[in-house]
Amino acid sequence: MDGRTGHSGACGAISGIKNPIQLAAAIMKHQADTTSGLLAPLLLVGSGAEAFAQRFGVLTMNPASLITDERFQKLKKYASLLESHTLVGVSPAGRRLDCPEENEEVHLDTVGAIAVDFEGNIAVAASSGGIMLKHSGRVGQAAIIGAGVWAEESDGQGVACCTSGSGEHLIRANLAREVCKSLIHDESALLADVLSEKFFSSVTPGSGDRFMGGLLLQTSNWKSTGKGFLHVFHNTPTLCWAMASTNREKAKAEMSYNIHSNLSSKASVITLGYSA
Repeated sequence: MDGRTGHSGACGAISGIKNPIQLAAAIMKHQADTTSGLLAPLLLVGSGAEAFAQRFGVLTMNPASLITDERFQKLKKYASLLESHTLVGVSPAGRRLDCPEENEEVHLDTVGAIAVDFEGNIAVAASSGGIMLKHSGRVGQAAIIGAGVWAEESDGQGVACCTSGSGEHLIRANLAREVCKSLIHDESALLADVLSEKFFSSVTPGSGDRFMGGLLLQTSNWKSTGKGFLHVFHNTPTLCWAMASTNREKAKAEMSYNIHSNLSSKASVITLGYSA
């Protein structure tokens, strides 16, 4: 999503696209084309998204070539556990199920990025393979503008956010947009308070794990100051994040650890002053 123009693009429930983020970028770019007189799409899914990729030169390939044996074996393993009701989840009777190997090896593949140029133009993107054993056709928060990503500029202020976590809850809360709107219209607002109001208090308790995390970048008169604030937030045990600049020799990468014992209702927030 481009914070300067408000244009955005997204895709979901696709296969055979090597880099889905390139397809999302192509959809966003297409929004500026009004020559056809038709309203350009913002979100494309399934075969329609794949046809758009082929039409506009986004690299496609045999879906089978994108499957690794390791992940395929993991899928079969957990599908079998779920069928035998030994995987952590909810059984038909509503009972939580236990899996001794729940934390044996966890692969999380959601990636989010926020960028700001020397002119202060701010943009954000996210990409995810979704959750293992997801229902066919499911689209998570990464492809939902407002839930997974949001970027906005107003009167010299810029803000962008990308999220990860329990996708359905993030979609219900429309978290990325809600957080950005709250902070850009009230500079005194505290991110921890905004998260409490917009996520923890708005998501129905008992409707599944309410995990989330993300990055948020705030800028003010960036072109003249080159300064801003980077916020790292999550209610998961950990969140890895990184920061880079053309004026810095090395990127900064860290693992954030949650300081709260009650992970379901509080988020750790790290705020760093940032200078280009």
